Amino acid sequence: MPYRHVHLYITFMLMVSLLLPIAGYGGSQSQLTFGDFQYLFVDSRVCYFVITETGENGKPIPGAVHDNLAAAYVAAIPGGWNASVVVIVDSNEYFVSQEPPYEPRNFEYDSSLILFGGPVSNALTYYYMSLNYPEGSPPVIVWADDTAVHFTRTDTGEELLSVSFDDISRNMGKSDLFLIEVFEDHEGRPVMICLGVTAYGTYAGGWYFRNVIYGNSLFDGYSYLIVNWTDNLEYGRYPGVPDDWDYWAPLWDVSG
Repeated sequence: MPYRHVHLYITFMLMVSLLLPIAGYGGSQSQLTFGDFQYLFVDSRVCYFVITETGENGKPIPGAVHDNLAAAYVAAIPGGWNASVVVIVDSNEYFVSQEPPYEPRNFEYDSSLILFGGPVSNALTYYYMSLNYPEGSPPVIVWADDTAVHFTRTDTGEELLSVSFDDISRNMGKSDLFLIEVFEDHEGRPVMICLGVTAYGTYAGGWYFRNVIYGNSLFDGYSYLIVNWTDNLEYGRYPGVPDDWDYWAPLWDVSG
């Protein structure tokens, strides 16, 4: 495995103002962790990859192609998939209601879901992050007000961090945050969400899951992780494309 610039300490990224330490462990009322991924996703009967519609019919808004590129990395996990992997778009009305709150429907029994993209581009991410009760919700929700994007823990209401729209615009394609989390929804279905503050972050999240998290016992007890990705413009292969030369900083809980 080639050397990777994976920094296991908190760094300050150009685009982020940290409000509180980031908690990576637990926090999920569902109690699922990355250590469950093999059994609940790879070995499930069917795993649905839900990508975003990139045309005019996207829900809630058209998605960006970089959100969907993350799915290719997850599809290529070492050892391959035992589950039948089915890729659908979030505008597929058979599986996703096309009216708010965009409920999931008709997914097969004993299936799992992996969603790519945040709540403004992927309809099912919007659904799970809009639930007003903790059961079946993801451990961390991402939402926006007029000035910033916020990451908030579901069980405690604790705001973990925020990033301003000015910083997002300034660092587009060069630096981003992404969130990867696993949980069990209110129907008992395993769900993983991979999203970035921008679509470039989602893309980086797919790379990181494939190359760092999956099969790594260091992450087995974690139900979510927020990571700072910074493109290495001097040595990276292509600008805006995640690779081994980039800088990856998981934001760990330093409070205890």
